[in-house]
Amino acid sequence: MLTMAAPVAADVTEACREFATAEVIFVGRVTSAPITRRISGEQDIEKARVIMEAADRELKAFQALKMPHEIGWRRHQELAIQAIKARDEYDKTRATHPPPMDVSLTPILVEVPFRGVTTAELFMMNIGQPELDPGRSYLFYGTRRMGPLAPDVLAADRTKDVESAEADLRFLHEAIANNAGTVVHGSLTLENLNDTRSSPLGGVVLRISLAGQRYETSTDADGTFLITGVPPGMLRIEPVLPDHLTLPPQSRRVLGGCMEVHMRARVTGRIRGRVLLENGAGFRGAVDLVPDDPSHQSVIPSPEFTNERGEFEFSVSPGTYLLGVNISRPPTASAPFRPTYFPGTTDLSQAGRVVVGQGTENAEVALVVSSRLGEGSIDVSFDTHGQPQKNMGVCVTMFRDLRDSAGAGYEPRPNGLVTVPVVEGVRYRLVAHAQLPSGFAESEIFDIIGAPGRQVVKLAVASTKAMGTPCPSAYSDRPFSP
Repeated sequence: MLTMAAPVAADVTEACREFATAEVIFVGRVTSAPITRRISGEQDIEKARVIMEAADRELKAFQALKMPHEIGWRRHQELAIQAIKARDEYDKTRATHPPPMDVSLTPILVEVPFRGVTTAELFMMNIGQPELDPGRSYLFYGTRRMGPLAPDVLAADRTKDVESAEADLRFLHEAIANNAGTVVHGSLTLENLNDTRSSPLGGVVLRISLAGQRYETSTDADGTFLITGVPPGMLRIEPVLPDHLTLPPQSRRVLGGCMEVHMRARVTGRIRGRVLLENGAGFRGAVDLVPDDPSHQSVIPSPEFTNERGEFEFSVSPGTYLLGVNISRPPTASAPFRPTYFPGTTDLSQAGRVVVGQGTENAEVALVVSSRLGEGSIDVSFDTHGQPQKNMGVCVTMFRDLRDSAGAGYEPRPNGLVTVPVVEGVRYRLVAHAQLPSGFAESEIFDIIGAPGRQVVKLAVASTKAMGTPCPSAYSDRPFSP
């Protein structure tokens, strides 16, 4: 049963943290002094090398036949793909398998398995920790450092005498053996703008949602909280904060055992305003807010969308901002306007700055957008050299300053053409894709500037592969096509 408690006992918190970060947990008895074992991945590497060389030989033998392209291109493609995959697998195997090494190991007999133990006998790598006494029992928190090379070898960097692990064992028995549900513990703090430390927020109500049920608890004086008996599912925690603080609700998937949720609220200010068109109607679309200080470009707030009256509201950290429409994205068919800054200028040097302080509110920030851009379309066809095509489509990426900022996919109309809506002056990258009898085909990269009216583009096949994700090259940094 889900229960709430404000204070978090130190021993429960520590045991919970240990549980959350360990892959393997068990009580084991050391059976002997350390031994030495040689671990090597040479056999796997050699196997991958033999397969790679065989694929290379088969490809070269076929190339030596010098068959006409129209007859042998499909077989040549299959062999080339096979050779590439074999080489990739060899490189991957060689990179993930260490050279032969002698490892010092401590033999351990598992007495009480708690998590991740599938055998009665394990070996602990001796890396920096004190030597353990044969015949004594310990509580081990470990990870499988050697992986498939030696699945019975663990790295136990947190080891406790059974006699001194009373709190851990009590928690493990209750949380796992008795299936008492997950223990969720955490904290709520306030970010200090001029200090790397944060201050605890005590007495804050936490609204808990789980499996359609709602609960409430509150943080203790030190900002901590504890929830026990949480069943599997999606847990949502929403702090009830005053208007000058902000923190999105925290949603976490509960799987069992123990989970930490640490939340940090921020002091904010508010910006409220309205965006209008030249005719006085409300603008429906996204409003951008960009920090005016270039050193804060990494914390650009998400855009806010206006309502039917063109109204919007931001809750942001204190600072100076530029506000406008399309100032951090290219114009789109749904918002075909030039980048327009508050209070309604397309000239950045004339833009008004919006200053936000701690707990302040800038109300009724009015912005008028004009300079509507011309709209047009691009009809795209895919020339597959006579091969029947299905699942044809076009990936479109919009560019600004040669940086990917948005993307979309389009499918053909009944006439077989794909129509892409465009806006005047915006760069678009087009890549067509389709399923052919010979495999997954992708076109050349084609870049074009949007213009009013109708443009027609025919793209040709550039590559074919056995399978793939549509148009990965549409989002690459490759140069524009002529």
